[in-house]
Amino acid sequence: MRMSQFSGFSESELKEILKAWAAISLMFAIAINGIAFDVSFLYAVFFAAITAGIGFIVHELAHKFTAELLGCRAEFRAFDSMLFIGVLLSVTGFIFAAPGAVMIQGRPGKRENGMISSAGIAGSLLTALVFFIINIFSVSDMINSISFYGQQINSWIAMFNLIPFGNFDGRKVLNWNKIIYIVLLIFALGLMFF
Repeated sequence: MRMSQFSGFSESELKEILKAWAAISLMFAIAINGIAFDVSFLYAVFFAAITAGIGFIVHELAHKFTAELLGCRAEFRAFDSMLFIGVLLSVTGFIFAAPGAVMIQGRPGKRENGMISSAGIAGSLLTALVFFIINIFSVSDMINSISFYGQQINSWIAMFNLIPFGNFDGRKVLNWNKIIYIVLLIFALGLMFF
């Protein structure tokens, strides 16, 4: 597969990313805070946009950039029905976040699929690690709270994506390289429980 460069974002793709980011932020805010029409709910939305929302963007863009570097065309598309179901379920306190996926055009083989999938998981782990480092050096209770949840949420996203079944990233990584799968799993467990 030929190496390529990042092609940028179309206007429609940016709208899809922002729509999914907003829905994820809303899901987590409702699950954490419940539905309220006050300042605490706005704080919860902001909190969720920083912790879960940024993690989602990093995860999906890592897939996109890697696919494009490997010579494929890649574009994020939100799953509107899943976003709607996710917001509805968040009222119960349960979060089901399947906001969308990076659609890849081209013929990636087992190796390329593994690399593209592992990039998303690595993006989640990197985001969790950044939150962990912020938590170590911060002296603000609010920032410590945000960074703790950012670390936990993004570690969980990595663990969830490491499930080695169906169309999950974990299956593609495991089929490609068992050592990389185990390394990603160890990092995810370490960041989740450290």
